[in-house]
Amino acid sequence: MHRMMIGAAAAALWLAAGAAMAQAPAAAPAAPAADTALTLQPVKPGVFMVVGNGGNTTVVVGKDGLIVVDTKNPGPTAFPDLMDKIKAASPLPVKDVIITHHHADHSGNSAGFEAAGVPVIAHEGEKKALETYNPAGRAKPVAPTKTYAVSETVKIDGVTAEVHHFAAGHTAGDSIVYFPAQKLVSGGDEIVAVTPNVDYPFGGSVLGWLQSLDAIAKLDFDTVIPGHGPKPLTRAEFMAYKQKWETLVQRGRAAVKAGVTEDKILAAIKVDDLGWTLNPSGWPPARLDPFYAELSK
Repeated sequence: MHRMMIGAAAAALWLAAGAAMAQAPAAAPAAPAADTALTLQPVKPGVFMVVGNGGNTTVVVGKDGLIVVDTKNPGPTAFPDLMDKIKAASPLPVKDVIITHHHADHSGNSAGFEAAGVPVIAHEGEKKALETYNPAGRAKPVAPTKTYAVSETVKIDGVTAEVHHFAAGHTAGDSIVYFPAQKLVSGGDEIVAVTPNVDYPFGGSVLGWLQSLDAIAKLDFDTVIPGHGPKPLTRAEFMAYKQKWETLVQRGRAAVKAGVTEDKILAAIKVDDLGWTLNPSGWPPARLDPFYAELSK
C-alpha cells in the first residue's frame, strides 16, 4: 500500500458517559476497557463498516483503492486486525484515511497507516487536541499528516469524500465525512446510536452540535454510519436523533429561564423519554459549568 459519534435521579447525561467517546479528567490512568472482536458489515454496494474495538470504521471502495474513516483503539494486534477486515472488504490498497476526532477509539491506529505511506487527514482542531490528549491506559495517537480548517475534498477513482467541520460538537475538532455518490454520511461521535456526550474539556459544545446536525440534515443522504452502534442508521433515524438533541436543549433552556440554578439543573431536565443512559457521576465543573453557560445564552 503506497497510501493508505434529565429525570430526577439520572441527571448527568452524555457529557462524560464513557471513556470510549471522551476523555474525562482523571487523577490517575485507568485500565482500558477490554477490546472487542471486529466484525465487517456490508452497508450498500462498495460500502462497509467495521464494528468493534472502539468507534466504527467506514470503508468505501473505489475502482483502484479505498477511503477509510476512523481507525479504532490502539493495541498490540489492533492495526493488523483492522487491516484483515479492510482486506476482506476489498483487496485494493487504502488510499486515504480520514479521522473524525482525536479520541483514541477513533484515531488509535493512524500510525500504522502513516507508516505505510497513507495520508491521514483530520481537522486542525484534532491535531491541536492531540498536543495535550493522553488517553488513560492507551498509546497516544499520532498527529494527522494533513489538516484542514473548514472543508476538504478527498478523491480516488470512483469515490469522492467531502470532509466538513460544521461546528464544534463532540469536540472542537470534529469532522463529518459525506460521500455524495453513495448518499452516505460517516458521522463520527456527532452521530451515535448510544448515549452521546460532549467533551467540553476539548472544546465540545451543545449548541455547536445542534448547528452541525442542522448542516448535516441539508445533505443528500439516505444512510449514516454512526460513530458507535451496531448498525447503520437511516435518514429517518438520524432525524429522530437530531430531534432528541433539540428537545434536550429546549428543556434545558426552559429550566434556566425558569430560574433553576446550576447546582439543580441536571435534576430539572427530563431525559428519561429520550432513551439515553445517564451517568450521575460524570459532571465535574469542567463540564457542568460550560453546559449551564450554554443553556443560559
